[in-house]
Amino acid sequence: QGWQSVPRPSERSLYGVWGDAQGLWAVGTAGSVARYQANAWKDVSVSAAGEAWLHAVAGAGDSVWIVGEGGLTMVSAAGSFIKVTAPVKSNLLDVWGADETNFWAVGEGGTVLRWDGMSWLKVPTGAMGGVIQNLRAVWGTGKDDLWVVGAESTILHWNGSQIGRAHV
Repeated sequence: QGWQSVPRPSERSLYGVWGDAQGLWAVGTAGSVARYQANAWKDVSVSAAGEAWLHAVAGAGDSVWIVGEGGLTMVSAAGSFIKVTAPVKSNLLDVWGADETNFWAVGEGGTVLRWDGMSWLKVPTGAMGGVIQNLRAVWGTGKDDLWVVGAESTILHWNGSQIGRAHV
């Protein structure tokens, strides 16, 4: 039938969307978080976001993660989101999860982070500092098969033990 515009309360720009059987999440500028359920969008107040630009949202199991500017990471908890310290200050541009103990976030300056269920860990992308290109998207089929893409035709693959450039 084609695309249709769906009204929402806020007019802020949105950058990321993710959904499951319970509904959709969308995130964007100035800490904007919206939830789509029962055929309606509602803005969600997330004090942990402040005015940060939020770039992506993804979930797996009972966890939903949001990532954004300055290394901001937030996880769903008790009906809202709480900040979780990440070991970077670079902007995070995408997030993806296989399960609650295997989430990945990527971002500017070649940043690759892996959530192990307890904390975010920096993942080396090669010798001598590895990849420095901005990494814009991450997706996988499971915890041992993950793909990352970014600027300058960068393609990385995680095989369960290391991440490296994919040869095309």
